Amino acid sequence: MLIVREVGPEAMRTVETWRDGRGPYWGGPCPAARGCCRYNHTLTNRAEYQALWSALPTPCSMRPHPALVDNVLRNGDHATANDRRLADELVHISLATPSVRDRDHFTARVVEHALAEGITQFLDLGSGLACTSAAYTTLTAQASSTGAAASIVFVDNDIRVDESNRAWLRQNSHHGLRATAIRGNCFAVPGMLGRLRQAKLLDRTRPVAVLMVDILHFFERRAPRAILRSLATKLPPRSIVAVTHLSDQPLLPKLPLPTRTALREDTARWCRAYQRCVPPHPRAFGPARFASMVSDLDLLGPGITSTSCWPHPDTTRHPRAPFTLAAVGRIPTLTTPETTPTRTR
Repeated sequence: MLIVREVGPEAMRTVETWRDGRGPYWGGPCPAARGCCRYNHTLTNRAEYQALWSALPTPCSMRPHPALVDNVLRNGDHATANDRRLADELVHISLATPSVRDRDHFTARVVEHALAEGITQFLDLGSGLACTSAAYTTLTAQASSTGAAASIVFVDNDIRVDESNRAWLRQNSHHGLRATAIRGNCFAVPGMLGRLRQAKLLDRTRPVAVLMVDILHFFERRAPRAILRSLATKLPPRSIVAVTHLSDQPLLPKLPLPTRTALREDTARWCRAYQRCVPPHPRAFGPARFASMVSDLDLLGPGITSTSCWPHPDTTRHPRAPFTLAAVGRIPTLTTPETTPTRTR
């Protein structure tokens, strides 16, 4: 186990750093001696436990939280020592900080595209911290320069993130932007959208831009397609959905074998590192599976690409983990309603 020295305001202290295969991973009971979340950190029955993970009464202080790790990579100050350890490990695996910038730039371009189409309602699912949100920054800049009134709802299941977002939004003025944070379960689209409508945070008569950036690869393998299909049947026409997903395969064909092998191996290490976090944990898909996932949307040009290249075709000849696929699609005008399975006697 590697050891580094950190100099704090009071004295030098020894802090362990995490590297491949060393340090704590998820599994077994919560390692806190007492208190904390008192939750069984199980690696089995993931699909069954997702509902429980979304309803933990208290945040686990013993594990990193993905949104707070991202905050470290953005040079933020909302993080624990464990969040910083994981961020340090990710930086040693691959291009962690540039990938966060790519995602933020992608989000900003999607928001600008939606505003140009006259869409002023935004729903950020798995939003992370609002204080470093690219969507929030873009919307406030547009409101200041054009006076356009827009609204955004930040939805995150992480208790710590939701509490931070609510406090930050209360303490800051938003320059003509209506910004709200709620704790919501992105695994359960109908209930989440119903809550938003009851709270009058979502107008069913107007299109909405849904941002699903860096969230779908945390779902179970069969869940992403079902979630996008549910959105396609419940959102107003002309709404758009921005989707990204971690990939261990390149988009460009016939790249050299060493390039493809390095991407696959580094992506596996990336996903393994995230298994130190509170669940759910990320999984990578290839382009073919991603295409199936977004097949219920009418994709805007260029179709499936990468976060760094949208709205242009992907040109990445040396993909590095975390290589992220991206697509922006419109809700079809006519979508086949969801059917309820009939029971047989």
